[in-house]
Amino acid sequence: MNKESNEEKIPAEQENMLLVLCIDRDNDIGMKISKQGPIIGREENLKTATELAITDPSESDANCIFGAIKEYDKYVKQNKLCEIISLTGNRDVGIKSDRLILKQLDNFISGTKYSITEASIISDGAEDEQLLPLIRSRIEIVQSKRIVISQSVPLESMYYAILNFSKSILEDKKLSRVFLGIPAIALLIFTVFGSAGFRIILGFMGLMLLIKGFYLESIVESFYNEISNSIKKRKYSILLYIGSLSLIIVGASTGYSAVQSAMGPDIIVKSALFVKSSAVFFFLSAITAGLGKAWFSREEDRKANLFPFLTYSSLSFSVIYILYHISDFLIDNTRGYKQILYAVVISVLIIGLSMFIEKRFGKKEEAVAEEKPEPKKTSGKN
Repeated sequence: MNKESNEEKIPAEQENMLLVLCIDRDNDIGMKISKQGPIIGREENLKTATELAITDPSESDANCIFGAIKEYDKYVKQNKLCEIISLTGNRDVGIKSDRLILKQLDNFISGTKYSITEASIISDGAEDEQLLPLIRSRIEIVQSKRIVISQSVPLESMYYAILNFSKSILEDKKLSRVFLGIPAIALLIFTVFGSAGFRIILGFMGLMLLIKGFYLESIVESFYNEISNSIKKRKYSILLYIGSLSLIIVGASTGYSAVQSAMGPDIIVKSALFVKSSAVFFFLSAITAGLGKAWFSREEDRKANLFPFLTYSSLSFSVIYILYHISDFLIDNTRGYKQILYAVVISVLIIGLSMFIEKRFGKKEEAVAEEKPEPKKTSGKN
């Protein structure tokens, strides 16, 4: 029991005692410095808190006991009969730890000659405060105070979250491309083109949304891999791919100039002008890229790629041809629908003919290639 209680300082007729309770529900005190509750009296609690703080400076239960001692000293100055007691539970937080704490409290209440009517609870978190209803069933709780270490928890958490995310960006190639590469490109565009760079960036964003929206990632990835392989293997097809990209840029620039020179705010007419002005360049770009893939492949694959390239060229021409005449009609609808109908009929005939040729002659080439015997492997022996 406490040898330093302030019983001698208080008149004998005061029989009611106020308890200053410090609760360690998960028994950090017992685990770290091998002390079990109840820990009674100011001096014992001060020794316990000091030893616990030296053992683990980050332990919040040490601050909780110091807070309880501060409350105890405040009541002593007010000449109140009081006692400080720390209760410890069990690492297995729950029924087992709660029974231990309540048993320690009941033994103290039944073992003292004073009437315990009130208690001031000091805790270090919500977990310990779950015991308040059980303690309230035994004595009245006049105060419940939580001891929190003075630090900005949200700001600290945010700081480490940002720090970890920054490390992830630097270490992960995919993240670095998105969070470092794209902003870098945007800054370079602003540097080169000035205020016009904003419209270019919006155009790139629109292109990315278009690719994502229509699930064109596989086509773009295939085109990128083809260019990458051409560079690595030093194929001449890279020249055609560069020419294809150049034609796309020229076509987009030509279409943009046509839109800028158009009078009036009609978005349909402006879109038609863009398509009509750039259609030929886009068609040539598609043909150039397809030629690079078909012609500069392996020798045994060139004949096999010839007929698919013919169908591909027919499809590209038909799409551009129809779009051209639709755009021409939207710009000047006095010309009627005949040109569009003619374009559709001609396109269907061209596509049908190319597909017939591919099926008729392409299969023969495949059959001949399969019939060719594989070259015999020569052994190293003479």
